[in-house]
Amino acid sequence: MGGLDDLTLDEIDLIKNVAKNFLKNYTEYKFQYYGIIVIGWIGKKEELALLNYELQNNTHVQLRGYAASALRQIWYEHPRLKKSILKIYYDALTNELDEKVNLDIVASVQTLLMKKFGIKETIYGEVLGDISKAKEKAIKAIDKVFKEMICFMYDIETDNSFEEEVLSLDEAI
Repeated sequence: MGGLDDLTLDEIDLIKNVAKNFLKNYTEYKFQYYGIIVIGWIGKKEELALLNYELQNNTHVQLRGYAASALRQIWYEHPRLKKSILKIYYDALTNELDEKVNLDIVASVQTLLMKKFGIKETIYGEVLGDISKAKEKAIKAIDKVFKEMICFMYDIETDNSFEEEVLSLDEAI
């Protein structure tokens, strides 16, 4: 039996639709869990909004943490989505009150930015460390990524360049 690489696009779309159905139409924990995990493995840009919703709104703390991990899993397959995923993490970190969810988000941010913020993941999936300090460092690091985005403007008709512009987090997205 093969893996995901052996599936056709139609089969992947069918599986993705079933996973989305689990998230949209079922309140049972196990169906929502399956939906989040499957979307993490086969999701693309179109599924970021769905996982963002789950990360910020699911009533199950553990499922919000899984949504953070699922976003990281999408990044592994689609690294070009890094900034979009970081924006989702930023919004979640600035609103999330649960320590466990914040740990999962910070652990994911560490992976995407390849930086350490004072927490670590064990081989068993446990996340350890001072979450308040790590959360603060992660928020600052994400904000810095977007503040450092510089737009170079160039007018091809006049061959003139304009001053660089540093964008805020909201402007960059």
